[in-house]
Amino acid sequence: MYMFGRLKGVPEKVVDEFVVMRFARMTKKEIKVAEKRAIEKHRDNFGCNALCKKYGLKTIMDMINIDDHD
Repeated sequence: MYMFGRLKGVPEKVVDEFVVMRFARMTKKEIKVAEKRAIEKHRDNFGCNALCKKYGLKTIMDMINIDDHD
């Protein structure tokens, strides 16, 4: 369950469903803008690591010197 903001108590699988539906409607330009905005706002969140890697940026794990074992 997500436990923050307006999503408090919403099951993760439901959030995932809405995310993929929205993503399917977005243009490549909209996706890129949203990705960069997410990095600016949430770079200190472990969930943002994949986006940071995509753009060649340091992840939060890099910043605190934790090995990422993908």
